[in-house]
Amino acid sequence: KAELGYWLGPAWWGRGFALEAAACVIAHGGSHDDIDCFTASYFIDNPASGKVLTRLGFRQVARRRIHCPARNGPVDAIACDLQVSLPTGTRRPLKSWLPRTLRRAIQAVAP
Repeated sequence: KAELGYWLGPAWWGRGFALEAAACVIAHGGSHDDIDCFTASYFIDNPASGKVLTRLGFRQVARRRIHCPARNGPVDAIACDLQVSLPTGTRRPLKSWLPRTLRRAIQAVAP
């Protein structure tokens, strides 16, 4: 497993940077045989981050309280995961098995 995390300052919100950067990280990490799942969490009071993860193909798996140093205490969060494993013996290009929204995000930033 690999954990995906990101933080953007307010000046960069709503511009698609988180989606594009996360798509590239997943594309790179998912191309390695030893990573078959990405995990990520978002704070319940930050639905925009949840939308980014949903567009990338993550699914919600649990609600939990996590410690946030920036907020100096526990915060309610939604834990998510994205399975990226291929069937045993299958060697396909990364983009062929990713969710459509993630493929589009990668194509938007790839040459």
